[in-house]
Amino acid sequence: MHFINLDEYAKSDNMLICGDSITVMAQLSASYAGKIKCVYLDPPYSSGTRNEHYCDVYAPDEYTDFIRSILLCVKSLLSYDGALFFQISVSQSFPIKAILDDIFGDRNFRNQIIVSRNDYKQYQNSISHLASGYDVILVYTKDQAIKLPPFIEKNPSQLYKGEWAPFYTSTASNGYCYSLFGITPTSGEWRRDQAWALSAAEHYKNLLQWFSGDYEACSADFDATYQQYCNANSDADILPMLRLRNGRVEYYIPPCKIKYISDNWTDIDMRGHLTDFEHEVNEQLIERMLMWTTQEGDIILDPFLGSGTAAVVATRLHRKWIGIERGNYCKASTAKRIMREIEVSGNPQWTYHFYEK
Repeated sequence: MHFINLDEYAKSDNMLICGDSITVMAQLSASYAGKIKCVYLDPPYSSGTRNEHYCDVYAPDEYTDFIRSILLCVKSLLSYDGALFFQISVSQSFPIKAILDDIFGDRNFRNQIIVSRNDYKQYQNSISHLASGYDVILVYTKDQAIKLPPFIEKNPSQLYKGEWAPFYTSTASNGYCYSLFGITPTSGEWRRDQAWALSAAEHYKNLLQWFSGDYEACSADFDATYQQYCNANSDADILPMLRLRNGRVEYYIPPCKIKYISDNWTDIDMRGHLTDFEHEVNEQLIERMLMWTTQEGDIILDPFLGSGTAAVVATRLHRKWIGIERGNYCKASTAKRIMREIEVSGNPQWTYHFYEK
C-alpha cells in the first residue's frame, strides 16, 4: 500500500482516497476532467439518522447545496460519453431529479431504475409511514447525443424459460392488419408480417400433430417439447410458433441464455451482505451498471465508496477505479476488502494507491 501526492494521480491506475468527496474531486479535475466513463453516486440520503460511520442529518437547504456541489464536480470529471448512476431514496428522488435536470439537462435523463430495498428495521417500533420497498437510481448521460446500448445479460450457466406473448400490439406503424385465425385488428396491428405469421402457425400445427394432437401433453413442458420438435424436424435451432389460445393470438419466445433488462431491477437487493458495513451495496448491482455502460480499461468513480463494493467489482471486471471515502473505516476495512479482491484476482497489474487526506 502506497501513499501518494495529488500531483501523482495521473500516474496511478486505481486509487482509494480517504478525504472529503467535494475537495478531492475538485483536485482530481486537473488530471481527470472529462476522463471518467461511469460515476456511481450513493450519497447520504438526508435520512436524519446518525450511526457509527457518519452523520446523515442535514437542513433542507444544506442538503440541496451539498448535492449540487457534488454533481457539479461529477459533471466536470465525466467523459463526453459518460454515464451517471445516482441512487437515492424514493422520498428524495423528486427534488434530486430537479437538481440533476438543472445541471445535466432534462434531455440527458435516460432512466429511472428501481432496485429492491428491505427496511424491516422500521417495523421494530411504531411507524409514521410504510417502509420503502425500493430505492431509485436516476441515470443520466453527459451528452445529449449519447444513447445507452440495449441492455442484455448473458448467463451461459442459466437457460431462461420460454414464454408465450401477445402477437397483437396497440401500436400501428407497419400496417400488419391482415386476417389471422379469423381476426383482423381494427386498431393496432400484428407484430410481424403475414408470411411470418402463416409460417409460424403452420409450425405450431405440425408440432401438435407430431404429438398426436395431445395439447395437454405438449403444453406440460413446452420448452422441452419445442426443442424435441426442432431437433427432429429441422436443422434450425429455432422455429417460429404461433397459436390461438383462449381467443388470443400468441407467439412463442424460445428459451435462451440471455435476459433483456428493463428499468425494473427488483431482482437485486440493493444491500450486500459480505461485510459488517451497515450500508454495503450489493456487488450484483454495481456489476450490472458497469457491464451495461463500460468496457475494460474505462475509469469508474465512486465518491462515496463506503465498504468498497464499486472498487471490488471494477477490479474484477478489469475497469480502473477511483474511490473516495471520508470515514475512519476507509483504511481499516475498505482498503483490506479491496486488497483481498486484488489478491484473489491474481493479476499483479491491479494494484492500487491509497491516499489519506
